[in-house]
Amino acid sequence: ALLDKLPALVAYWDAEQRNGFANVAYVDWFGATPEWMHGRSLRELLGERLYALNLPHIEGALRGEAQHFEREVPGPHGVTRYSQADYIPDVVDGQVLGFFAMVVDITPRKALADAMERELMQARELAQALAAQARAEGESAQLRTLVAERDRMLKEREDLLRFLAHEVRQPLNNASAALQAAASAMAQPDAAPVREPLQRAEHVLQHVIGALNNNLAAATALVAGAQAQSIDTDLRA
Repeated sequence: ALLDKLPALVAYWDAEQRNGFANVAYVDWFGATPEWMHGRSLRELLGERLYALNLPHIEGALRGEAQHFEREVPGPHGVTRYSQADYIPDVVDGQVLGFFAMVVDITPRKALADAMERELMQARELAQALAAQARAEGESAQLRTLVAERDRMLKEREDLLRFLAHEVRQPLNNASAALQAAASAMAQPDAAPVREPLQRAEHVLQHVIGALNNNLAAATALVAGAQAQSIDTDLRA
């Protein structure tokens, strides 16, 4: 009667694996009656599949070795439950007379553990997704930084080109115009010794201006992302 007050399943099985007693919780677990349970064989109670799974623990208990294990147990009406079992040998004067079986229903605990495992798996998947997103955002930020650096360099190059176009080409144009004016002023025949060096200087200066124009045009095209083409330009026009 005292054992009937326990929520745990308690039963006794003799050396022939026949039931000596079982409390109410044990009887109810298998959907049986006390009258049907008493004297019933363990094989008949468990069925062939479950009996085969438990047989190593049964034989161990009957050798005098305590057993502890968990098992999925099919219950009445097709309900699957989970149990934690202890088989405690009944040893008298060195002889094993049978064993006590104490079984605890851990179905709620198993359901909670499964739910926690699912949540943990979802948390891992979320962490992996966030890590992948962070890597992608990091790569995107790095790309934006590179693009900004490229734009800065292009702006500096464009400013340099403007400077060269104004500060370098203009003095060269002025010098070319001055040489042409000097050459025209020395058109007299007796000024030939001076006029010829001036003409050669004018020719060299025009060559320098043309090369500078071509380089500036090519650099401007690169800045604009277009195909550079060498174009001779008359800066005096």
